[in-house]
Amino acid sequence: MTLTAHELSDMRDDAELLLPSTCTILELTTTPDDMGGYTQSWGTAGTAISCRLDAMSATMRAHAEADQFTVHSGWVLFVPYDQAIATGNRVVISSDTYNVMGVDDDHDWRALRRAFLDREDH
Repeated sequence: MTLTAHELSDMRDDAELLLPSTCTILELTTTPDDMGGYTQSWGTAGTAISCRLDAMSATMRAHAEADQFTVHSGWVLFVPYDQAIATGNRVVISSDTYNVMGVDDDHDWRALRRAFLDREDH
């Protein structure tokens, strides 16, 4: 089944109604210092965006970890389909910070973009 551009646009508009929260995406910035090294800091990649955070199911966690037997909680972040987000970014939702472990763009009819997250330890 093929969707028209209009149908896909309508589907994306509808999907964005399912994003009840907001988050901020952070990017790592590296600045040279006077000693020949560099300083790293996290800065916002833009304004707060609509999102939804869900706990990752055991099946999704096994797939995301390539069947590695590690135990931790994983999260799936949903953002608008055209939102820039990449492995290595951080995401702040409320007062919690998450590391972006991967982004899944390999599916048909992408109405939302999915990112796999791991929560920062406090």
